[in-house]
This record gives sequence, C-alpha cells and structure tokens, in this order.
Amino acid sequence: MIFWGHLDSVDEHAARYRYTEERADGEPDPHAGILVVPAGDASACRMDGRDDVPLGALRVARKAAQERAATGEWPATTCWFSC
Repeated sequence: MIFWGHLDSVDEHAARYRYTEERADGEPDPHAGILVVPAGDASACRMDGRDDVPLGALRVARKAAQERAATGEWPATTCWFSC
C-alpha cells in the first residue's frame, strides 16, 4: 500500500496535506481527508473532522516533517510505501 500526502496549504502553525491511501484492491479510500501537520510536532498531527489518525497518515506526517527539517520547506508531495 502507498500512503500519499499532497500539500494543500501552509501557514505559520501547520501544513495541510490531502491524504490518501493507494489501495491494492482498487476500492475507494475510507481514510482520505485533510491531514494537518503542526510545524513543531509531527506526532501531534490530526485529520480534519475526525477523532482518529490512520497509521499511514502518521507516517506521511513524520516524513513531511523530516523533509521540512532537512530543507526548510514543506514538500509538495510526500509518500510512504508499506508492503
């Protein structure tokens, strides 16, 4: 499975990514939504309008934060591959 984050918007507090899971079975992604990644703590990420955070979304948030720490910019697209 591939977990995707496509940058939607950024402000001084957080980046927002359109989160989706690319499913092997081709079914619609039940976890799709807006992933909010706080600038100071990726582990405090959340999904807009939901109480849960899918594991794939947490991985995408951490990877985006790592790329930001390395480059100073939020990546336009980030993904995480899981076997």
